Amino acid sequence: MNKIINWYKREKKILLASLLCGVAFTVLAGFHTRQHSYQALEAISAQVVRFHVLPNSNSEADQALKMRVKEAVLDEYHTILSAVGSVEEARELISSNLAEIESFAQNIVHSEGYHLPVRASLELSRFPTKQYGAITLPAGNYEALRIDIGSSSGTNWWCVMFPPLCFVDITRGEVPPDAQESLRALLSDSEYALIDNDIRESDPLVRVRFRIVEWWQDSSPPEDDIILVMGEAFGF
Repeated sequence: MNKIINWYKREKKILLASLLCGVAFTVLAGFHTRQHSYQALEAISAQVVRFHVLPNSNSEADQALKMRVKEAVLDEYHTILSAVGSVEEARELISSNLAEIESFAQNIVHSEGYHLPVRASLELSRFPTKQYGAITLPAGNYEALRIDIGSSSGTNWWCVMFPPLCFVDITRGEVPPDAQESLRALLSDSEYALIDNDIRESDPLVRVRFRIVEWWQDSSPPEDDIILVMGEAFGF
């Protein structure tokens, strides 16, 4: 026992220094990964325009009206939006037609027998993580065509208007190949890897980066959560 105590006294400074170095390395690696993930998220969100419809309430009638407005707007503007070649063109097309889109949505609401005000805008909105077939967009702030119906206090609906992922075949979970290729062309390989389900699931480091984006977007986790995730990634 005395030998163990004496050994500990001799080596404790080295042990403590090693432990501190290990913790510091892990935390720094975590912050580096978080920074990389945020940069990727910013690059992804810069190339995406989403579509956000907020209904008057959660009543069955208001939720049904929300879906009617959503379907009508997508049917009306899908063709012209699918023809644009860049996110800048998509933003310009939407912003220059906001009054028309608002009037169109308002007419749909009136045609359904409701006298609720409608407002259309192009603005930053916060979105949770969402899967579209083979693509998963992490939580964060994205520019979106937003349509508010009435008090806009009900459960909302969203999709990706550009590239046109709003038209994913939900029953088969497929993204149109042209939309997926458009998104791939807009991003770097590392950015695209973050949102491609197959790549992310086969690469633990990409998966960790994606998880860190989700955690830090949803809340600010304690540092030991970063350490845990980095430990899972690097095997310590």
